[in-house]
Amino acid sequence: MPARRTTRPARKQAEIDVTIRNRITSGVYPPGELLPRRADLQTEFSVSGGTIQQVFDALLADGFIATNGRGGTVVVERPPHLHRIAVVFPTEPRSSRFWVALANEARAMAERGERELVIYEGVDAREHNRDYARLLADARAQRLAGIVFASSPHDMEGSELLAVDIPRVAIKAGNSMVAMPGVYPDMDSFIARAVGHLVERGCQRVAALVVEGFPGAALRRELARLGCSPDPWLVQAVPLNGVGPTWARSLTQLLFQPGQRQLPDGLIIADDNLVEHALGGLVDAGVRVPAEVAVVAHCNFPWPAPSVLSVQRLGFDALQVLRACLTAVDQRLAGRPCAGHTPVAARFEDETESPAASISPA
Repeated sequence: MPARRTTRPARKQAEIDVTIRNRITSGVYPPGELLPRRADLQTEFSVSGGTIQQVFDALLADGFIATNGRGGTVVVERPPHLHRIAVVFPTEPRSSRFWVALANEARAMAERGERELVIYEGVDAREHNRDYARLLADARAQRLAGIVFASSPHDMEGSELLAVDIPRVAIKAGNSMVAMPGVYPDMDSFIARAVGHLVERGCQRVAALVVEGFPGAALRRELARLGCSPDPWLVQAVPLNGVGPTWARSLTQLLFQPGQRQLPDGLIIADDNLVEHALGGLVDAGVRVPAEVAVVAHCNFPWPAPSVLSVQRLGFDALQVLRACLTAVDQRLAGRPCAGHTPVAARFEDETESPAASISPA
């Protein structure tokens, strides 16, 4: 079947749309500016009033302009190319507690009217799925001021989306991944503060449950530096996929099983996806917390994992991470230099911007 040809009137309408849209985004028609009369635009582009109306309808639907009755048509005070930020997740946020916290804070910020944030879930450039197509269309139509990637977008290297000239920033697991400005939770600060807290409590044999990709070697060095037991088996890695988190319960029970010559007196749970299961393992082992074992549990504030025991929560404030990302986008929009990598330091619960939510995310 032959490809459908674009008619000349449709091409002309698209050209006029691009021209007026570019005038808005480049500042020729700044926010609050009254657009030329329809009759003047008809003359300029040599088209009918119906064509100009269709262009205005598209710009109105995209949030660039507003009609004011006989007062004419104006550029809105907060057009999308200056204010609408995409927060992009590669899968549904519920697959990660950090993503749940980030999505919750993005929605809350939008509901407060603090920023205009739009969440895109399940964006996969490799499959060119519907969510990716929607994001790409919005970026091309200049309906976005910037993009915040909830994780480093490896799958988008060489994609059409990254070819669009738009400010973007990625939340990364480290400081040397995809070549774009990044904000990353500083796990070195988490390690230093977690170990320091337990040593101050008098702990000498500290166990740890970590996930794949966690800097376990750095944790062992810090434990050794502060005089804790160097036994390598005290630091155990658990996969996050599949049944990994449930293994954390059995593994913790084994680490603290009564009858051993020397039981650990401290525990670091380095990922909040493991917290609920690891604490269950302590309960199974009959360990008294914090009387016998002091626990530092990772948290993405203000959305803690469920806890049946008294633990010291340490982690990263999702609101602080999100604001650091938005600052990077704002700097790009203003034409100012943007830091290549911005670390976010770990905080204890009483140091965060907001207290932990009373209801944990599903």
